[in-house]
Amino acid sequence: MNTRDGTVKGQLEAALPQLNEMKHWLQNKGSPSSVIEKAEFSTAREIQNYTFTGFSIRR
Repeated sequence: MNTRDGTVKGQLEAALPQLNEMKHWLQNKGSPSSVIEKAEFSTAREIQNYTFTGFSIRR
């Protein structure tokens, strides 16, 4: 979700290797039109079942 202060917040669900790969991508590359100054992540926690079934962008 894009925030009013120009940052982006989101949630991820994945197995740990894929989660770490996505975090690395977000920290170092991002989308073609993005400018990444820093990336902060909360501590990952294991969940029993994945609940996300799709992807959407909120503006």
